[in-house]
Amino acid sequence: MNWVSPNLGNLVLKAQLAPGEQDELGTPPYDETKDGLADIYALSATWNSDALYAALAYEHGYTERALPAPVSLNVPADRDVLRGALGMRVGNLSLGAIVEELRLDPDYPGASRLDGTSYLLSAGLAMSPRLTLKAQGAASTVTIWGTP
Repeated sequence: MNWVSPNLGNLVLKAQLAPGEQDELGTPPYDETKDGLADIYALSATWNSDALYAALAYEHGYTERALPAPVSLNVPADRDVLRGALGMRVGNLSLGAIVEELRLDPDYPGASRLDGTSYLLSAGLAMSPRLTLKAQGAASTVTIWGTP
């Protein structure tokens, strides 16, 4: 189920709700069937004007994570993502940035939680209507809490 607001003076809000559709995750006895009405949900806000674009989004979902030996199990894990984006255009120059926070939290006693942050910067210079020089750079960090 999706909901999109009307344009509120360059601001658009969105919400999504999705069931798990009987997805089977994990290895017994740490298996789980995702069949709830709201196993995945997301919210976002987007601002878009002539020269400025900004967005903030949150998503909660699930995935499967493999635990290393000696455990050697696949376990269900909650996945949470928070993402912010900013872009602007000044004349022939376009600039952009994205920051994303990720958390994976396995449903297994003592399993490690993973937190990650990603950064992306981009720039583009329009040389002509058909030619734009572009550059991008990205970095990420990952923190693992606890040990399996």
